[in-house]
Amino acid sequence: MRQRVTCPEMVGRSAELDRLRDGLARAQKGSPAAVIVTGEAGIGKTRLLNEFLAGVGDKVRVVRGGCVPLAEGLQPLAPVGEMLRSLARDLPELPQSEATVLAALLSGQPPPNPAPTTQSQEVLPTPRPPMPMPQRLTPATPREASTGEAHEAVSGVALEGHADQARLFATLRRLLFAAAENATMVVVLEDLHWADASSRSLLSYLVHGMRHQEGRMLLIGTCRSDELPDQHPLRALLAELSRAGAERIELGGLGPGQVADQMAGILSAPVADELAARMHARCGGNPFLVEEVLAAGASTGPLPQGTRDILLQRVRRLNSAQRHLLLAVAVAGRTAQHELLAAVLGTAEEMLLSQLRTVVDEHLLIAVERGYAFRHALVAEALVAEALPQERVRLHRAYAEALTGRASDAAETAYHWCEAGDPVRGLIACVEAGLAAEGLFAQSEACRHFDRAIQLWDEAPPAHSLSPLDFVELCRHAAEAAFLDGDTGYAIAATRNALRRCAADTVRAGTLYERLGRYLWANGNAETESIGAYESAVQLAPAGASAQRARALTGLAGALTYADRPDAAAWCEEALQVARSAGAQREEGRALQSLGYCEAMAGNVESGLSACRDALGIATRLGHSEDLYRAYTNLAGVLRMAGRTAEAAATAMEGAHVARRHGADRTYGNLLLGDAVDALILLGRWDEADAALPDEPDIAAHGTPVIATNLWLSAAGLHTWRGRFDRTRVFLDACMQAYATHGHGHVRSMLHANHSELCLWQGQYEQASRWISTELDLLGPTEFTSLLSRLVLQGLRAEAGLTRPADLTRLVGLLEEMSRRPDPPPDAAALIAMSWAELGRIRGDCDPRLWSVAAQQWVKLDMPWPLAYSRWRLAEVLLARRPDQVRRRAGADALAEANAIAARLGAEPLRLGIVALARRTRLLSAVTDRGTAAAHPLLTDREREVAALLRSGATNRRIAQQLFISEKTVSVHVSNILAKLGAANRGEAAAIVHRDGL
Repeated sequence: MRQRVTCPEMVGRSAELDRLRDGLARAQKGSPAAVIVTGEAGIGKTRLLNEFLAGVGDKVRVVRGGCVPLAEGLQPLAPVGEMLRSLARDLPELPQSEATVLAALLSGQPPPNPAPTTQSQEVLPTPRPPMPMPQRLTPATPREASTGEAHEAVSGVALEGHADQARLFATLRRLLFAAAENATMVVVLEDLHWADASSRSLLSYLVHGMRHQEGRMLLIGTCRSDELPDQHPLRALLAELSRAGAERIELGGLGPGQVADQMAGILSAPVADELAARMHARCGGNPFLVEEVLAAGASTGPLPQGTRDILLQRVRRLNSAQRHLLLAVAVAGRTAQHELLAAVLGTAEEMLLSQLRTVVDEHLLIAVERGYAFRHALVAEALVAEALPQERVRLHRAYAEALTGRASDAAETAYHWCEAGDPVRGLIACVEAGLAAEGLFAQSEACRHFDRAIQLWDEAPPAHSLSPLDFVELCRHAAEAAFLDGDTGYAIAATRNALRRCAADTVRAGTLYERLGRYLWANGNAETESIGAYESAVQLAPAGASAQRARALTGLAGALTYADRPDAAAWCEEALQVARSAGAQREEGRALQSLGYCEAMAGNVESGLSACRDALGIATRLGHSEDLYRAYTNLAGVLRMAGRTAEAAATAMEGAHVARRHGADRTYGNLLLGDAVDALILLGRWDEADAALPDEPDIAAHGTPVIATNLWLSAAGLHTWRGRFDRTRVFLDACMQAYATHGHGHVRSMLHANHSELCLWQGQYEQASRWISTELDLLGPTEFTSLLSRLVLQGLRAEAGLTRPADLTRLVGLLEEMSRRPDPPPDAAALIAMSWAELGRIRGDCDPRLWSVAAQQWVKLDMPWPLAYSRWRLAEVLLARRPDQVRRRAGADALAEANAIAARLGAEPLRLGIVALARRTRLLSAVTDRGTAAAHPLLTDREREVAALLRSGATNRRIAQQLFISEKTVSVHVSNILAKLGAANRGEAAAIVHRDGL
């Protein structure tokens, strides 16, 4: 009877097993959970997982997917198809675009591409001869992506309505949570150390999404944590998942006693303490190495010294044919299909089955669906490492040839041709693999395949006429894939590489310059270069109305608009006219977006709103994700300028929800969330804003640097106004770091304004003045009155605190010039009125009408914080220079109103300034009696629920669990309760709740 290889009972993992069961229990109660199991190879991750899954019961649904050790993760979304196959019978009805992509994932084949439109053929290059390989894809049709501009294929025209990667991820999340409605779902992703970039992105997306969604799902990932280079993307992913709430279980080695128990279980007999101690010392408590030593019969003789010796000791006892069979399976990747293995080895079927039976009986291979895999990947890795280079090359060539003759995964074919050292077929296969990855929205993998083809181009002239893409198109595809993956540096370099090869072809060069302009703009530190590239695109575009010219003009108009160039509006008008004449609806929508913003900045708010609403309608009708998100962003911004702040908040929040539904919550969702939070702050809904803001700046969780700074600046502003200056610095430091590499002028302006605001409330008036002066130097002349009026106001507030003027002459000149502008936007008009009042404060003008006018402006706009500030300054004027009784009463009323607003908002720095004025003028009663009554309104229903639990002594965590809300939200409610009750701590608040029956 053959000796047992594994211990029948799992040894030494009871605590870790309990943690997995706890995660399942949380999931069964409707709180999704994520657990990542890590540890060195052979430490027992799979054994722990199998023990856990064996005990979950029949009412729990389990789906598993494994990552493939193929060419450093170049097979996109490898585990997803495996997962979906087990869910196939439960898949709901889906839109055609989503169903097509999911069908491709299920089959392992790329989705079909629609034929180019008539419009697209105007810049289509001369068709190239078909390549003599089956299953060849046509050049990939473009699609949009949630993180960037629309992906343009050979034609340069986007495929309307096609799902992008974010939508694909949203679809997958929806499918998994829908399946979890009928039964608790355990989703397992194994071997994440081999995961491709798209699978890593999907995992991150799912884990982050669990914070915003209820459902009975437990997500488990396993990965090796040893032998990872410092820059391996898995390290950053693990840290990101931990911050997003995933629990991490790190498996260590077994102890000496546990190794003895494992050996006894395998041998079915006790083992001597000395042997167990030697085994523990040699194997480091690694269960798999212990199994291999025992299986090799080394329990009585000397233990092998090298790890490879341990792993291959049993392999070396086999005959040469059996060893070659094992090497062939190892070279195949994670699994070797039986038919493919037979073709590679060329062995007769009976002989092959006999050899396979031997290695399976030796517990080296296990039979899996349609093929074979190693019981543990460590043995496969050791076999490949020990093989001669030529052995590996011959096997890779055999696999490549076998795959070429059948329907197969393009990435797998490309991998084997490249490893076989064939540059001609390797180049062609890499292009095919890149196009296939594009079809699955796996941009990172597509870029790497295209880049490998670019590197092979000069080595393989015979492939040039056979490649589905010529060199220029190859570079353009690589650039767009890199851009959509967030690597704008590579996108810029690849586009310039393409431009060097097509200087004589002005039409193609014009298209490339348009993309280069977009990439340079997205890179954040090349505004001038970006505009120059767009100008080149316009110059090279065909004369007259064409889609290409409309795209170039629209790109230039947008860049000029957001760079605040004075000629932006004229370019927007031209772009709109050309787009309409060419029938290019998408470009028409983009031109309307830019034109609407220009109109609003110039004071034509209603015209701007009309254009922005038309743009949103076009984007909604066409279904382009990025255009839709940008349209929401522009409309929210123009509504802000129009003084319709509540409508702006609702619009931005609606856009954020749309982005979340489409899977773009971490990119455009966060951008729109930042806009919504900004509007909520202005409306005085600070608790809502506080609950929506992140605790810490996290670039991985908050999108691109440009998008993240938008959210972080909102957080910094609220922290400043609430007096949490240490938190302000954390977010401003993160913004500075992000802006250093990816920043635009408007980001810089807001960053400098926030720094100045912080300095003002800390009494650092010289620094506050320097921040504004520096920004005005960089900004130059601008028609953006809303921005300029904010900067001038803050500059004047700083001047009011200085003993001698710093930049007063320039500030007064700008204020006078803005005041002459016809019909400024409502928010700018209020800021200008407040600026005149601040100038009066600097000059010692005691006319209270200046502050009364400013206050009335903020009343109209329903913005409580600047209203409270204006009332405070009004009281300061009224109470100056020994006022009479009438002025004193009016000053007391202004103080009381300002204090009530500040207390309600939690605007501590402002409240302290109000109280200080009350103390100086002997009017403390105005901010205590009436102020207390205003500051202590009745608790809301939710606050009463929190207060009741607070009275019972519950912690924030327990309150969160009881009320099914986040701990951060509980913390906000507790802070509000303390403020409203005037309590110094939780205990005092509990006593007040008990005393007053609240």
